[in-house]
Amino acid sequence: TYFLALASTGWRPGEVAALAPVNWYRSNQAIVTKNAVENASRTIKGLKTDKKGVKMKAAPVTDRLQQELLLREQELEAESELFFHTGDKRPLVCATANKHFKAACVRAGVDAQGRTQYGLRHAFSTDLHTIAPLAVVNNMMGHTQYRGEYDHRKELELIRGLDDVRQYISEIRSL
Repeated sequence: TYFLALASTGWRPGEVAALAPVNWYRSNQAIVTKNAVENASRTIKGLKTDKKGVKMKAAPVTDRLQQELLLREQELEAESELFFHTGDKRPLVCATANKHFKAACVRAGVDAQGRTQYGLRHAFSTDLHTIAPLAVVNNMMGHTQYRGEYDHRKELELIRGLDDVRQYISEIRSL
């Protein structure tokens, strides 16, 4: 469920790790976060982007993520308890989750070499760039400006994206 949430939101691992049922707006099919788990101290803190003015992030909840969150919620003792934690109820941290991520890659038959859960954030951002305006991408990723390092579209995909522009320019010139 944790990795599905990462892949479905594009959030940083600490932001997903800080999710609790109180962050889930079922009627709007959305989750919101104002917090993240700090890896070194295992404490809940504000978002990494707080100092840049981005103090809250929201993401839609897919049907599959909703099903998984419902299952996780049934296991929790309180609405304020984190969805993702260790057996002794401490917040899940990135280093621990990366070990599970590597193991999940191996089980799925995917080469785990060089892969981390943070790659799910980059993949989400790249996909989002292909369907959403830049302002939406920046908002969902918690960025205040375009971050090229999150945009991994290949040159061919960028060239294909010019087809609509080429057609538009051709139509204008023919007027």
